Amino acid sequence: MRIAWLSQAPFEWGSHVKIAKRNGITSEEIERVIESSSAPGWSKRDRAIVRAMDELHFDSMITDDTWTDLQEFYNDKKLIETGDTCRSVQDRRLLSEQPPAAATRRQHGLVGAVACLP
Repeated sequence: MRIAWLSQAPFEWGSHVKIAKRNGITSEEIERVIESSSAPGWSKRDRAIVRAMDELHFDSMITDDTWTDLQEFYNDKKLIETGDTCRSVQDRRLLSEQPPAAATRRQHGLVGAVACLP
């Protein structure tokens, strides 16, 4: 969700908001995604994840400080899989830059990022 917001990708954002709400994510939590990792209310783990997404989006790398924070919650295998996350984030950024067909947007009721805000 954070990458969709940072990319200002209405279709991606709207899709992820719908999925999040279906899976029990609250409007308050979604609002926090918009605000960034500095928003109050994040657990240390979630703050590190959101910060990592910001770093990947803006700098294409995770800083040592964020990596250290992530190591408190994930074993080496999971952290190594972060390489896959990096590729996924880059793919998501590229996808978000391509506008979907208008029919697909209408079909899913997605008319823009503002319409899907919590």
